[in-house]
Amino acid sequence: MADTGGSSDAVGTSARWILLAVLGIVGLGLLIPGGLVYLTVIGEWADSSRGFTGIEGAIGWLFGLCAAAAIAAGLIIVGVMLRLAHWGRAPLASLFLAVLSVGFIIGTYFVFSDTNTSDNSIEVVFLQGCCIVALLVVALPPFLHWVMTKPQPAITETPKGWE
Repeated sequence: MADTGGSSDAVGTSARWILLAVLGIVGLGLLIPGGLVYLTVIGEWADSSRGFTGIEGAIGWLFGLCAAAAIAAGLIIVGVMLRLAHWGRAPLASLFLAVLSVGFIIGTYFVFSDTNTSDNSIEVVFLQGCCIVALLVVALPPFLHWVMTKPQPAITETPKGWE
């Protein structure tokens, strides 16, 4: 094989930066519109004394859940970006992302379960299932990134037998 003189490292680094940039653009493309719709639906819910009832409430509920799914997909992409980043504090940032994701999912459950129906109605059961799946898919991988990262021991002396 021919010696490339280290150009493969430069190509790999460039490819990693391009991939991180594309993921960042896609992640922002999901987080910003999803966040705007989500905040709009939450604002409408806060202004209403009835919760998500009637046809307007059902449409708001559906738009809110779709916006929450877009935000969840954006959070997954941010988690992938942290996993790919060669940054010393990426595992700690992943832990912060996991905590943020859990708070978002729990808050979503509490807000969107206000349908003025029984606890075993189809929309509440569907919401529970979506939130459980979201906890497993969105919040668990960044947490596992933090847990599975082991600190690298510093090499301060020559191992025995290598003298």
